Amino acid sequence: MSSSSISKSIRLTEEIYSYIDSYQGEGFNQKFKNIILDAMLSEQHRKAKLEVLDRQIANKERQLRELSADYEVYSNIRRQATYLEKTVSELADRSKRHVSPKDSQAPAAAD
Repeated sequence: MSSSSISKSIRLTEEIYSYIDSYQGEGFNQKFKNIILDAMLSEQHRKAKLEVLDRQIANKERQLRELSADYEVYSNIRRQATYLEKTVSELADRSKRHVSPKDSQAPAAAD
């Protein structure tokens, strides 16, 4: 990095000044410079990590949409199966009422 050639005066809150002053380095200028350099170096890492997290979130959202669609299909199948079960049960009950006890006995075997 080139030597410092720009001189600036800045106004800081006590909180910001304390943060800079507690950072590694000798003197305010070096501490401030170290903070900026660390931020610059870690920025690319943070961006890469955010991209990974964004892809993971997109995948999870896609999985959720797929699972929701599957759930809807299975719910419809379950409703239809329940309806069929009820209908078959009702038909079985009706047929039992219309069959006389004599009709339900097996014919006697001829000798």
